[in-house]
Amino acid sequence: MIKALALGGGGAKGSYEIGVWQYLREIDWQADIIAGVSVGALNGAIIAQDDYETAAELWRNIEINKVIRLEAGDSPAEAGQLLKKAESYLKSVSAYRMGLNTEPLAALIAENINEEKIRQKGRKFGLITNLWEPPKLTPLELFLQDIPQGQLNDYLMASAALFPALQSKIIDGKAYVDGGYYDNVPINMCLKNGADCVLAVDLDAIGFTKEFKTEPGQEVKIIKPFRNLGNVLNFNAAAAAKNMKYGYLDALKAFNKAKGCYFTFENQAFTQCSPTEQKALAKVKTAFNTETQNSVRGKAGENIGKNLEKKYRHSLTMQNDLYHICAEAAGEVFDLEATKLYSETAFRRDLAEKVQKQILQDKIYDNFGFSKSQSLKKKLRSIDSPHRALTLYKRLGERAEEVNSLLDDASILMFPLEFLAAVFLSTTGIKI
Repeated sequence: MIKALALGGGGAKGSYEIGVWQYLREIDWQADIIAGVSVGALNGAIIAQDDYETAAELWRNIEINKVIRLEAGDSPAEAGQLLKKAESYLKSVSAYRMGLNTEPLAALIAENINEEKIRQKGRKFGLITNLWEPPKLTPLELFLQDIPQGQLNDYLMASAALFPALQSKIIDGKAYVDGGYYDNVPINMCLKNGADCVLAVDLDAIGFTKEFKTEPGQEVKIIKPFRNLGNVLNFNAAAAAKNMKYGYLDALKAFNKAKGCYFTFENQAFTQCSPTEQKALAKVKTAFNTETQNSVRGKAGENIGKNLEKKYRHSLTMQNDLYHICAEAAGEVFDLEATKLYSETAFRRDLAEKVQKQILQDKIYDNFGFSKSQSLKKKLRSIDSPHRALTLYKRLGERAEEVNSLLDDASILMFPLEFLAAVFLSTTGIKI
């Protein structure tokens, strides 16, 4: 079997890919073909030279001044906004008009990527860039043998030339721009070049991702973050370290060594619940039934259920995974740390600690009379997400079997995550 690793573009989000690679190294999953776009090409080159410590050290110490040389008046945020209109912008400006200065990135590549070592390793390494002859963009899918000796670093810069935010790359008098303007996740490049199994990392970033079609015997697995990894130009060490952890945990899930979406749980977590909890969950399923319902309230609940399943990319369903969905909702509402691998016990413990802090604030809120004489609907609109969940939890009476009384109030449909978090709290035994 020929295995391929397809690494997507995404600028500062790229540390996520190194987290994925960390797990692949642990299970000795090695690619015969490595293809990357933009930052994925830079990461792919380091993977091709088999130098994990270099990659990890680079990202642990990344700062914007190591990628971009900021001049007076330069703004990475404003440059990033240009990317939203990049396709039309590319067709209207000169290839030599300046974006942000990327000389520091060139130096970083020269310091960390060894072309000779990559060529000696003999792994099939490729990248995508675009030849830019305004207004025409010509995509180029290049493997190492297509790149002249000594020019790999230039073509890595070309693949990552996120114009107009960053400078285009001039090679032999011709201008090149980011490969993401053609295909930001090079799955097709791998399939066309003989891969039977493609593991793709999609950073969910700006760019065009082409549809792919597999032939008999080919398979594609995609790892894509549920969480926002930040702005493509937000190069800083703290964000990079967190994104590496997300990448590692999402790789665990992709290989079925853990489960979850926004959070990561041991596989056995949230698989069993008590008869009382099962009754409560059955009533919740009725409220968010994805089968046809006739009432207006029933249709609203059905639509929210479908939206929640879409939020979890249909890897979780209201019918089969409601207990797990309630846990995810509680973690999100109470802002639990997402860079951990949780057992069910540890998750409940961390949630309880967060909830106790919110309970204190909630009591202060109530004692000052802010919420007196307010309808549930009005109160829910006036408080933040954790306090909404606590308010709904109180209405549950701390007893999961009383879910029906709350379901009768249509205002819960305005805040489905907080309601599901409240249902989960009812299984924790937390007292208010």
